[in-house]
Amino acid sequence: MLLPLATLALALATRAGGEDATFWQITDTHVNLDYGTAKSGCGDCNSGKCATFADWYCGSSPALFSGAVEFMAATSKQRPPAFIAHTGDVPDVWNSRNGNNASFLHGTNAWQARTIHESFPSAPAFFAFGNHDFAGSPGLSPGGTGCPYGPECEPHYAAMCSAWARDMDAVALASCSKLGYYFVDGKVPGVRVIVLNTNYFNWEGGVDLGNPLHSATADTHLSWLQQALATAPHKAMILGHIPPASSIPASEEGYTSGKMPGNTAPGVQLWWQSHLERYNAMLAASGKVTYELFG
Repeated sequence: MLLPLATLALALATRAGGEDATFWQITDTHVNLDYGTAKSGCGDCNSGKCATFADWYCGSSPALFSGAVEFMAATSKQRPPAFIAHTGDVPDVWNSRNGNNASFLHGTNAWQARTIHESFPSAPAFFAFGNHDFAGSPGLSPGGTGCPYGPECEPHYAAMCSAWARDMDAVALASCSKLGYYFVDGKVPGVRVIVLNTNYFNWEGGVDLGNPLHSATADTHLSWLQQALATAPHKAMILGHIPPASSIPASEEGYTSGKMPGNTAPGVQLWWQSHLERYNAMLAASGKVTYELFG
């Protein structure tokens, strides 16, 4: 997704005992740790002419993210949240000179996780990979590491997931570190938190179903989701980045990644129809999913 500003949502959930609970969702933060400096590598930010907190061509500043988390914590003092969901797109990879630098991406991710953990020491925080959470230049195309597919991407998954390990058990951390998706029991009472890697259903304009690796990876992920739902002891909640839909109209900026087959109007392709239909059928059959949060 392409929002350069932090998007926050405070909403009501229901705890196992039936009482109301709150949670925070934060997504598409697109933080550039070099914002407003000569290192940023983008537009007027080189000369310090960017707006104070964010700029379309330079992402968002660390000050914006820190201020957002401070606001979240201050707002939640009287009523601590049941959990925090970060639904992806941590860094500003498409504008930064460091967009191809995995260590820069990992550092931005670790800084965001640490900021959230310090402000919310008791509330579990869950992270889902967004399409910009992979090294690449300009960040809107796959990097040279094979990501998001295959064993070549495992070191990247491991580095990113380690920053959020505080609220994962060993099985969840191993799954996140290998595949970029996982589920967690026991952190949100009565709810299995299932975190998808939606990049397997849309890698910048659509999964190439003619590529055996791409197709098999998406199918395997959906089979894993089916098992995760079937074995969930109570209710389940699903987190992810790219929402489960077939396509949306092109943005006013003219971003038209991947026209859907047979659709003459330009639009942004999200999930392939076959994956979407299987996903929706799974949720309907399980009857356990109470919330879906996407970036």
